[in-house]
Amino acid sequence: MEPTEKEVKENHRPLKRYFRQRAHCNPLSHNDTFTYPQTPDDMDWSTHYPAFFDSKLTPQEQNAAATKQVSILDVGCGYGGLTVALSTILPDELILGLEIRMKVTEYVDLRIKNLREENPGKYQNASVMRTNAMKYLSNYIRKGQLSKIQVLLSEYMYYLRPGGILYTITDVEDLANWHHDQLQEHPGFELLTEEELVGMVVRHKQQKDDPVIDAVYHSTEEGKKVERNAGKKMLWAARRKADSELIASVL
Repeated sequence: MEPTEKEVKENHRPLKRYFRQRAHCNPLSHNDTFTYPQTPDDMDWSTHYPAFFDSKLTPQEQNAAATKQVSILDVGCGYGGLTVALSTILPDELILGLEIRMKVTEYVDLRIKNLREENPGKYQNASVMRTNAMKYLSNYIRKGQLSKIQVLLSEYMYYLRPGGILYTITDVEDLANWHHDQLQEHPGFELLTEEELVGMVVRHKQQKDDPVIDAVYHSTEEGKKVERNAGKKMLWAARRKADSELIASVL
């Protein structure tokens, strides 16, 4: 039996128990179940960021007049913990969570709308979209548009601006080792060393560096569960090389 609207919302907040879904979804079996724009210029962002895009304009007019564009992606955002956290840490950036699972996306959408209602003027820069990031990212995002993204390495390199950061984090050691090796071997990325990652955390605590790294480590629902179970999380990050560096590395 489907829950009533009253049951879904308790104190006007969505209840996660009504939006449970399998933890993983095969992206190769969901290639044709999404609506998507033909190009980034055709995307109507007013439904996601009404404070920044005028719904009275066509998508083409919206994009031409826009003073902001999506600059940070949370790919596979799950229940939206990191997406929401980043929206407060980086209030001048537009944050977009991408999730392939329908019920989970519905939960994050309700979560963000509720936060906007409870906190007027805040969380307007956060949104979520149900899509297959492995196939349709280029329908939404332009080359060099992003400053941060969390891992299709060559595709992500295309969307990241030079100097942009790609983050990966997991509690599975074999997967963490694979992340490390893939980032280290890719010609378009410079893998940050453990010393650099530690330095970023230290400087963040001194309010002198990237605040995203702390959110990546502590704000996701899965990350919080690992902490409750006293598990270990392994973080790797890589910086997108400049085009001139990339060309030099392959000549």
